[in-house]
Amino acid sequence: MAGMANVVITPTDQLQALKASPSGGRISAQNDAQAVTAWLEEYVDSPQTWKAYRREAERLLLWLASQGHTLADINREHLRRFEAFLADPQPSEQW
Repeated sequence: MAGMANVVITPTDQLQALKASPSGGRISAQNDAQAVTAWLEEYVDSPQTWKAYRREAERLLLWLASQGHTLADINREHLRRFEAFLADPQPSEQW
């Protein structure tokens, strides 16, 4: 892989690689917890990052469940409401 240090991979390159993948870049998860676990596997070599991402992913999953949603349901409006929730998690005894 000599000379690879100067290679720039653009978002378009990444999308094309995903489209070329047999799975289309999708993971085979049966539920949200499996999906998050598969995503977190990408960070096992960085324990602090893994820990921080796990904590925030768990918080998102718990919040989604409290709203009656799953990751499959999520859209920009859900994320906007989640961001507002993070600014003031209520009830504070629960969160």
